[in-house]
Amino acid sequence: MKVFWLSHTDLKGISFYREEPFENWAWWDTMGEPWGAIAFEENGALRAAWLLAERRLAGLRLWRMPLAVPYAPLLMLDPLSRVPYATQSPILRALAGFLRKAEWHLQFIAGALPPEWSYLPPFRQMGFRPEVAGSFVIHHFEPSSALRRKLRQTESLPVWPMEASRALSFWQTHAPPAISAKFRQQLEALVHSPFPWEILATGDPPQAVGFFLWGKKRVWYYASAHRPDSHSQAGTRLLATAIQKALHDGKIFDFMGSLLPGVERFFWQFEGLWEHRFFLITPLLKRLSS
Repeated sequence: MKVFWLSHTDLKGISFYREEPFENWAWWDTMGEPWGAIAFEENGALRAAWLLAERRLAGLRLWRMPLAVPYAPLLMLDPLSRVPYATQSPILRALAGFLRKAEWHLQFIAGALPPEWSYLPPFRQMGFRPEVAGSFVIHHFEPSSALRRKLRQTESLPVWPMEASRALSFWQTHAPPAISAKFRQQLEALVHSPFPWEILATGDPPQAVGFFLWGKKRVWYYASAHRPDSHSQAGTRLLATAIQKALHDGKIFDFMGSLLPGVERFFWQFEGLWEHRFFLITPLLKRLSS
């Protein structure tokens, strides 16, 4: 199987099957970064493409997963509810071989695969060891007694939809200082574009605001912020409401950013399941990042 980089210009002429908002070309254009895909071709026919952002520096090529996606989509031409072994394994083996050789050509790669592509044997067979990333996901929500106590403390706080510009202004003011400037810019551009966002506020005047992306199968928790003087459980009420709305609509709720220190402890209280995803990074880039 032939593996190579394909520019976004060439990708746009191909009809991949796409379900979620961040699998669409418009999403990647809106993020404002050069992008393309590691493409897989067999017997002259394109089989799949793994979307990544691109950066070039002094002869080096860095292909990486942007912050504004929960994983780097690996798209195929046809919908597959479950990726068959005969389809998945050759693509993953080809990707592992490409990753092992990439640094010889001054190519550095870092990105998480979609959860349905987290199948280890093909990588191990090729001598490549993926890192492990992932996220808490919720299929069924029954708050624990401790969580119910917290939610009772906020029963008087209304939860209501907030207009995008007002919500972004609140978020830019009160978001944690560690949020990168790049993600701040991308979220603002994405929220102002016609993607299926739901923006919720807790309290009136607002004490906390959250941004949730509604996809075909999942709702992703993208970002939130709260005032320093807000109720200590305002964010908990905000998330519990969003989770209940997502499940009522038949969707999985996905906590993005579950690996961040401190954040994962907060997410833990909602008793989600941990969903593994492989994070693929070339060896030298891994050493430099650490």
